[in-house]
Amino acid sequence: KGTGSISIKDGFLWETAQFKAMGNLPLVKMEGLDWVTFREMAATYTVENKKIHTRDLALTSDTVHLGLRGSVSFTQELDMLMDIEYTNAVFLGAEDAGGIVPLMVNQAAGLISQYKISGTMQKPRYDKMGAVTPDGLGKKIGGLLRGLTAQ
Repeated sequence: KGTGSISIKDGFLWETAQFKAMGNLPLVKMEGLDWVTFREMAATYTVENKKIHTRDLALTSDTVHLGLRGSVSFTQELDMLMDIEYTNAVFLGAEDAGGIVPLMVNQAAGLISQYKISGTMQKPRYDKMGAVTPDGLGKKIGGLLRGLTAQ
């Protein structure tokens, strides 16, 4: 049994195209989400019963922030929840773009989902937790736009 912490800054943790759909909003193409590079990580953890437990694992890129809590077993089994958020840079970029872009980004941010991560480190499984699909996100924002333009 033990405790620890880790902090990595200006690193190269991994790259993914998994967040591409978060950048394709109706009428808005957000830059930096086609290919996301995670460069920072911080967490505290405990080790107990052949598992590493955390409540505050944070992974950050220029455009996406991931918050994770849960455990990884010594046999590499995953049992975690992951929250996905846009970083402040995305919101600032939307403000700079002006027009309807800040409204679209704020609405999309409210619909980004939480995932349950299971499986193993080699074959992780991501299940949405009461989330809106990318298609559903487009429909919700499209409905918002129709409501705004109908007035």
